[in-house]
Amino acid sequence: MSSIRRALSTAGLALGASLSLLACAEPGSAPRPVASAGAAPVATGGKLAAGRTALAAGDAIRAESLLNDALREGSKDAITLSLLGVSLDMQGKQAQAQARYREALALDPAHAGARNNLALSLALSGRGSDAVVILEPLAGGTGAGGRARHNLAVAYAASGDATRAAGLLAPELGGGATAAADAWRAALAGS
Repeated sequence: MSSIRRALSTAGLALGASLSLLACAEPGSAPRPVASAGAAPVATGGKLAAGRTALAAGDAIRAESLLNDALREGSKDAITLSLLGVSLDMQGKQAQAQARYREALALDPAHAGARNNLALSLALSGRGSDAVVILEPLAGGTGAGGRARHNLAVAYAASGDATRAAGLLAPELGGGATAAADAWRAALAGS
């Protein structure tokens, strides 16, 4: 995982931030309230909010615990499962994370955040081609955000297609796009 994190750093990105932004925000949805970092949640919704806060603070282990508590207490929904997947991905537990994203998609097949996270997790675990299949429709669709295009660039790089990755990264990275895509490919090949 360390070579992947180095590649993310090369591209000026942070894995935790990228995943947590994708966790469950749907386009056009209202922001959800989040508990303060020191709050002691008492209800399932409180644990979900505290789990989000822990993710935002980079505390994936605490987030995993809180989100598992929320699931045990009856909050088995696509959002909670996707957030749990994010916490697992941040800890390098890609297989477990991918299982949570798939559970989320079984409950809500239209959940773009879970689909995007699944694809990014696949790319980060060396399955770039599988990620490309998932992300191409998301990145090319109407209203596709930069996250889907960014993750598609990651998937292209993970599958060895630095040229296509560079094409998607070019607007953000300017002349360094090809170098960033090559760094992604090299780091993923070494992991």
